[in-house]
This record gives sequence, structure tokens and C-alpha cells, in this order.
Amino acid sequence: MYLLAFPSYNIITVKIRISNVIWLFSAVYASPRSAERHILWNNLMKVADFHNMPWVIAGDLNEPLANDDKFGGRVERLDRFFLNPYWCLLCPDAKITHLPRYHYDHCPVLLEMQPDLNGGKKRLFRFQMCWLLDPNFPDVVSQAWGGANNLVEAIDSFTRDVMAWNKN
Repeated sequence: MYLLAFPSYNIITVKIRISNVIWLFSAVYASPRSAERHILWNNLMKVADFHNMPWVIAGDLNEPLANDDKFGGRVERLDRFFLNPYWCLLCPDAKITHLPRYHYDHCPVLLEMQPDLNGGKKRLFRFQMCWLLDPNFPDVVSQAWGGANNLVEAIDSFTRDVMAWNKN
């Protein structure tokens, strides 16, 4: 475990090893001051350039990312998870849930690496942007679309093929 300390905020990064899989987890508390948060983002981008490991960044970012994060002019959600594409490939079924707030000014956030998504029900298809990083993905697309007679058949073939490919 190592600690990255910066003037007005804290980052703790740990290397996690489960069997033969190694990934990084960074816990962040960002400053409420905008200028100091920009330093944080710049430093995190520099750290990202130094490795190609699966990486999760989580914590109190003190910055709303969308208007949905505000309610009546008051910021509601400041706690977030950010996952890099390598981590998405490692845990494609991961699920992030914003939990209810209890006696605290933040809402806890839960990251489930292998959730039981629908209790055995068929899962809805969702395109994963991290698939674009895999050099085999274009072949999966070509194969699925190549044998189709129409658009509906091509989409059905692609969905079936890419979900099977994603499990491997």
C-alpha cells in the first residue's frame, strides 16, 4: 500500500491482488475548493498515464457531475466511483449502487464486482465501451453482422455473439 499526499486533499491507493489478478483502488477525498480539485484531476490523469492496470477511483469528489446531482440548488451526490476501461474488462458485470443517506451528509456508494443482477432472470443487453479496447472485438462484430439477412437478424446475432464473447 502506498499513500499519495497532496496539499489540500487526500488520495490513498492500494494494489489489490486476488489470485493472479492485480488491480488498483484509490480512495479520494477532494477539496471543496475548485482550484484544488483541478490539481487533483490533473494529478490523477498523470498517474493514469503511468500504468495500464485495472483501476478504481472512489470517494468524496466534492463536485457535482450533472444537474441530476443537485436537488433544489443543494448538491446531493458527491460520492462516486470511476472505473477505467481495463477494470471494466476485468469485471464487466460490476454494479454501482447509490445507497440511502443515514445520519451523514453523504450517500454511501456500493460497488459489487459480481452481483446477482436479476435473480436468475434474463439480463438486458448493454453495450460496454471497454469492448472497443479489445483487439478481438472487431472480429466479433464482423462475424455477427456478416451472415445476417436484415437489420433485426444482425442485431440479434450481434447481441447473442457479443454476450457469449464477453463471458470468455
